[in-house]
Amino acid sequence: MDITSTPSDWILDSGASNHMGASKDEFSSIKESTKSPIYLGDATPTKVCGEGIIDLEGGYFTNVLHVPSLSTNILSIYQITHSGFGRNVEFTLDSAVITDISTGSQLA
Repeated sequence: MDITSTPSDWILDSGASNHMGASKDEFSSIKESTKSPIYLGDATPTKVCGEGIIDLEGGYFTNVLHVPSLSTNILSIYQITHSGFGRNVEFTLDSAVITDISTGSQLA
């Protein structure tokens, strides 16, 4: 299956451990990172250049890694549901919705 995206698209990934953004322009706040390289699914070591916050539609996501070598932006389902922010991901036949459990508001 081919997935085509533009730099502002974000893909929900159930196998990703971290949120990761390819373009520094996607971040509303970012700081340089001293993190070790991360390893992608094919065991390729990849440099992390920063960490910050991204704002999407109805909410924001923190601890997003800036990884310029990525071909698309990734939101980690694990990080969404285990970050302590009380967020839920619901999949339907043709979409996915991320909601804040306490307020019921849609984040993306």
